[in-house]
Amino acid sequence: GAEGRTRQQVSDESGFAWDVWRDGPQSLPKSLQGDWTETLPSGETVPVHAGPGETVEEAAARARGAIEEVTPLLEAGHNVLLVAHAHILRILTSQWLGVDPHFARLLRLDTAHYSILSRYKGDNVIERWNC
Repeated sequence: GAEGRTRQQVSDESGFAWDVWRDGPQSLPKSLQGDWTETLPSGETVPVHAGPGETVEEAAARARGAIEEVTPLLEAGHNVLLVAHAHILRILTSQWLGVDPHFARLLRLDTAHYSILSRYKGDNVIERWNC
């Protein structure tokens, strides 16, 4: 329901100060779901689909699946590059560290920045963040 909308737009349409980490998509009214066309600043139009979204826990399960998929490559000595939007990368990092996925809220990750996750003395760690 929040896809393609700012936090302020979602809050205005929901009638309360919505927060993705605290409230999640399950708190949004069904009226925010649907399909529409947005016009970009260039004048190009693009279709938008806003479904029910996923909870932080569901996103964390998806992130754990990605970690499980790349682990054999890492154990074989390969580097792996994952590219995605900030929220899911923050959640993936929480799962790499083995902590509650809501911890991801505290990890600032700016647009077009990178981070490096690695292992140090047997522990999964953050080597570089928001570079």
